Amino acid sequence: GELGLTPQQVVGGSINQLAARIPELQTAVTGLVGEKTITAPVGQRYLEISLSAASGESGESVGTVMTWKDVTETIQQEEENCDLSGQLGAISDAQAVIEFNMDGTIIKANDNFCKTVGYTLEEIQGKHHRMFVDSEYQNSAEYQEFWE
Repeated sequence: GELGLTPQQVVGGSINQLAARIPELQTAVTGLVGEKTITAPVGQRYLEISLSAASGESGESVGTVMTWKDVTETIQQEEENCDLSGQLGAISDAQAVIEFNMDGTIIKANDNFCKTVGYTLEEIQGKHHRMFVDSEYQNSAEYQEFWE
């Protein structure tokens, strides 16, 4: 498909046909001893290619064994996660951010939040959100329902 080769040309064919279309493969195959794994773009896809030097009975090189799998979705997920991480980092730099467990226990808070409320992270971590609200609101049905 995207390699410009038919399955019949790939299976039983020369690795050089693929290496001509995947520069990273040519580099990996040159002087290969033992095993090597590379990830290479192929058209709109990414392939994880594993290479193993094949030896004859007397130890002489007789070729290369190559297997591959499509890792496009994994690569795209990693890129999305990296992008999300960058976005969260930017939000944290610009805003006061606090993270809670579902029961209202404080997991962590950024410096902006701690400076805003006048506490250190050590003073609030593991405590409940109720430390930030007055006792009347803590006992209200609205506050109880929020954490439920």
